[in-house]
Amino acid sequence: FVSWAGSEPALSSYCVKADTNDEFKWVTEPCSTSLPYMCEITEGQCRLRDKQDMAITSSLLSQATNTPHSCTRSCFLDSNCFWAMYNTIFYYCDFVNSGTTPTLGPVTFGEEVYEKVCPVCRQNGFCLHDGKCNEPYNFTTDSFDIGPCFCQPGYTGEQCETDMSTDEPTTTTEITTQDPTTPTEMTTQDPATTTEVTT
Repeated sequence: FVSWAGSEPALSSYCVKADTNDEFKWVTEPCSTSLPYMCEITEGQCRLRDKQDMAITSSLLSQATNTPHSCTRSCFLDSNCFWAMYNTIFYYCDFVNSGTTPTLGPVTFGEEVYEKVCPVCRQNGFCLHDGKCNEPYNFTTDSFDIGPCFCQPGYTGEQCETDMSTDEPTTTTEITTQDPTTPTEMTTQDPATTTEVTT
């Protein structure tokens, strides 16, 4: 552990926790203390972003739950869930599934709304010839940015579509990122034209 909070480590025998009030720096804690756990989000996984400016007024699934964490965790693990709203007064969680457009309205007291955003590169086979996706998460826009693929030796191009031994491009795909509740469209295009990626 390197990123300690000030005056830490303060105990000689201890466990550690990430202090959410101090940029997630490490602080010592007795090992008998029960705390929530953290999960690591790896590259290419979906993320839940907070949408405080709107609330869901229609839903497909409601369930009782004690904490917003259990609500967001359930949505994160459910491949069909793309919106989740937790009510801190009545302790219930509303889900909106993929393919359904939620009805949105102003947030009222006690509602926390989360939207799932997922990378599209891996889902749609954007990179060709075993190329690797380059789709970092942009924390400023709360979305994934699609960049040129990382190509295997012998291939080049934005999607690794060109075989350098023949200089002949493979037919590429066009990816358009839409509202996460609607399916992503894929269309083939003439290999001589430029690939367009719209986010």
